[in-house]
Amino acid sequence: MFGLSFGTQDVSVTEAHEWLGRDGHCLIDVRTREEFRSQSVPGALNIPLNRIEAEASSLGGYVSIHVMCHSGGRSSMATRLLHDLGFTHAKNIRGGMLAWEAAGLPTV
Repeated sequence: MFGLSFGTQDVSVTEAHEWLGRDGHCLIDVRTREEFRSQSVPGALNIPLNRIEAEASSLGGYVSIHVMCHSGGRSSMATRLLHDLGFTHAKNIRGGMLAWEAAGLPTV
């Protein structure tokens, strides 16, 4: 329905929402700073897609990483890149912010 998948492991927005606030978990939003400022998931980290590789070293302490964007395309690419960098526990949030909003989940 929403988004794309490029061979990454996907999770639903509901599953991603259940992980929010858990120790060792982070939700990364790979949209631009402007997109992130206009609306985001509470507690999400903003690391734009073009900065993922440069900032990946800051993600080493997480046991669970969920990645989102607007519709799922950029986050799927970012998740694949994170896998290539050794973060095999990173998962793409299927449908991104479009699906998050459609599910009525909280945003700021």
